[in-house]
Amino acid sequence: MYNEKKPFMVIECLLDSMLFVQDLEAIKEIMITQFENFPDRGFYVNHREALSVNLSRLEYDMWKPVRHKLTPSFSPAKVRNMFPILLEVTQKLIKVLAEDSQRALDNQIEILDLCSRFTIDIIGNVAFGIECNSLENPQTEFLLQGNRAFLGILNPFWDMFGNKYPKILQFLNVYVFSRESNAFFKRVFQETKAFREKNNVRRNDFMDLLLELKLEQGEDKDFPLTSDLLVGQLFAFFIAGFETNACTLTYALYELAKHPDIQEKARQEVMQLKAANNQKLTYDSMKQLKFLKAIVQETLRKYPIGSVMPRVCVRQCTIKTSYNTTLTIQPGTFVLIPFYGVHHNPDYYPEPEKFLPQRLLTNPSFHASSDINGNTTPVTSRDFVCFKLFYHTSQKPS
Repeated sequence: MYNEKKPFMVIECLLDSMLFVQDLEAIKEIMITQFENFPDRGFYVNHREALSVNLSRLEYDMWKPVRHKLTPSFSPAKVRNMFPILLEVTQKLIKVLAEDSQRALDNQIEILDLCSRFTIDIIGNVAFGIECNSLENPQTEFLLQGNRAFLGILNPFWDMFGNKYPKILQFLNVYVFSRESNAFFKRVFQETKAFREKNNVRRNDFMDLLLELKLEQGEDKDFPLTSDLLVGQLFAFFIAGFETNACTLTYALYELAKHPDIQEKARQEVMQLKAANNQKLTYDSMKQLKFLKAIVQETLRKYPIGSVMPRVCVRQCTIKTSYNTTLTIQPGTFVLIPFYGVHHNPDYYPEPEKFLPQRLLTNPSFHASSDINGNTTPVTSRDFVCFKLFYHTSQKPS
């Protein structure tokens, strides 16, 4: 597509044709300007399955009210209350890393495994209020069940088939995630909820926010927050932070190991901030870590979370491109936005294969426009902004 300077490409699939879009102007049209014409992601949802009804899979007409109810839960004040939990787990990571370094043969450590255990401990604490202790014990149930949840996910072919013919899979009660995973996360939710209500426990975590939301809502007949819906959002928090964060942290550490000059510059930035704040890192002070944030952003650019972003056209529309051409898209068309292709397009990012976090500091145009979130990609939707973004950017700089 890039070599031929084509803004679009149509590929044939077993069930339907798909439209690949790499032109940035066309992507902005789809994700922002004409978002109302492309609100759905094209995933199959089984509304009888708790883990399936999470924010990352819901249809727009259900996604929008759920997001509206959850948005106040991520106010700066409430996120600030979670920050001490993140710091506590980070201190454990430093301790375990030091111990593993002393025991390691040939000075080699399996970083992906360590980052996975670190992220699962943060998720367990921040979302579920559970001390997983995966850093000390790699065989904890929460970590094992977390891995199984990804292994048991519905085959992409059936996911696409279920979106095209949802009534068939819904009639057969096909689950997106395994029944074992559903049972585990529902049990964790119910046990945690019962314990907190019985003992009047508060931890200022995501579970507290959901329970408060359910109490404040009361009996909302138009859109009740059922237990399954709450479990689904806890699971959304889980999938937002587990594999994605572990992989991004691993890639970032890999790049820092390859570029000691960048590593030292980031270290000096952190040390200077600590020196100016009584050797402490706080939620507010960390906003000053501009270079470290650029490292996270450049890692996400070079190694994007997910290779493509799917969208489904719900009504006929015409979109514009950077080549002064237009394209009319019919309802039901699957649209795929290749993140990797966009992030490695030299027209947008010169020398895309190089790890250059400073590019995000010296050239503001790399953040695209103010309507588009530059933290992950220049094509993230303004209205479909995901809670994953909060989770990634609040977790990594720790």
